[in-house]
Amino acid sequence: MAYIKQIWQNGPNSTTPLSASRLGYMENGIQGAATTADNALASANGKVTYSDLALTVDPIRAGAFGGTARTKPYQAFITLNADITYGTAPATGDYFGGTWGALYDADGMFRAGGSGTGGYTAYPRILIPVSGWWELTLNYLGQCTGPVMMANSIAGGSGSAQPTINNALAFAQTSFHAAANMKSDARVTAYYGAGTYIYWSLWASAAMTGKASLFGARTFFHCRFVGPV
Repeated sequence: MAYIKQIWQNGPNSTTPLSASRLGYMENGIQGAATTADNALASANGKVTYSDLALTVDPIRAGAFGGTARTKPYQAFITLNADITYGTAPATGDYFGGTWGALYDADGMFRAGGSGTGGYTAYPRILIPVSGWWELTLNYLGQCTGPVMMANSIAGGSGSAQPTINNALAFAQTSFHAAANMKSDARVTAYYGAGTYIYWSLWASAAMTGKASLFGARTFFHCRFVGPV
């Protein structure tokens, strides 16, 4: 039953005298409030533990970040660090090489061409560490002095075989009819299993230069975990 407060009047008004009855009423109210608080504490004690919270938080982390102990998603941002003279060296064709470096790669997914283990080691690549949906983007910049068709692709593989355009996961193509600054974007969001290697390539129909940077922008490959199945 809810406690109903008493009304008090200053003297010489005698309608609310100090008495054992009134003081007892107050004591009973205080005792009732204390008992209610003690019972609530006893009921709640041990109800919420770290394990209880983990049952809620861990699935959220796994879904958003790719692991129950993670606080941010898997992500890598790889940039081209030297221009590629394309059409002479290397010869016209699908070119998966180049001097690339990790601008951001907190989880160590990047493998530079000619180094690291796993996959086709001659080419730059990243290793998908956990199964799930991934967003992949390849932004390639270039320059040409005449008509040329420029294309780039993102390819995948699970073994050590050399990747080709036939392994493409995404492909983008742009044509130019005269000297121009060039840009081509390939992107895909799809499911990849842990252990998949991702490669990226440039192709051109004639001589051009793949630019590491152009007007302050960068040629880059970006990958990011976006969720589980």
